[in-house]
Amino acid sequence: LKADVDGSLAALRVSLEDIPSDEVRLTIRHAAVGAVNDSDILLAAACGGIIVAFRVDVSAGARKLADQQGVDVRPYRIIYEVCDEIRKAMSGLLTPEMRIEARASVDVRQVFRITKVGLVAGSYVTNGTLERNHLAKVIRNGVVVREGCKISSLRHVKDDVREVRAGMECGIRLEGFEDVHEGDRIETYEVLKIA
Repeated sequence: LKADVDGSLAALRVSLEDIPSDEVRLTIRHAAVGAVNDSDILLAAACGGIIVAFRVDVSAGARKLADQQGVDVRPYRIIYEVCDEIRKAMSGLLTPEMRIEARASVDVRQVFRITKVGLVAGSYVTNGTLERNHLAKVIRNGVVVREGCKISSLRHVKDDVREVRAGMECGIRLEGFEDVHEGDRIETYEVLKIA
């Protein structure tokens, strides 16, 4: 961390250390006033860090050394921009939270075995919108029989479709699962990653 004056350096240090995080820790290895020099570059290269240059210049020799060593030198002029960028960089290092969101509910009304295709579940979409890219789980008598199935085929009448809305009938083929029965319920969902 390099800054133009002691006041800026202290404010930057406090602001950066106040960024909350449980999984990723921010460590300031060195903080000083003055231009970015060769020793700053070598320290950053040794510890695998970046250099935050707040309102200071990077000498031509240090810039060349930074390119050779693969050190990222980031110049800033406003404190909140430093904090925003560091916060974004840290959130990119966090493992994303996975959230499952329900999309559609489908009742299996009839099961068809089609030669060269396999088992197709003739179904009725009771709520939501069934999309081909959703994942599916099969529920029989209140018990989840299979979960995480991809939809390999989705048809409405004789057309291959991407989505089917509530109140419509469709034919569904689940990838790698041939044990769908009449009366089963298929629920579709999406797994969303939240940074």
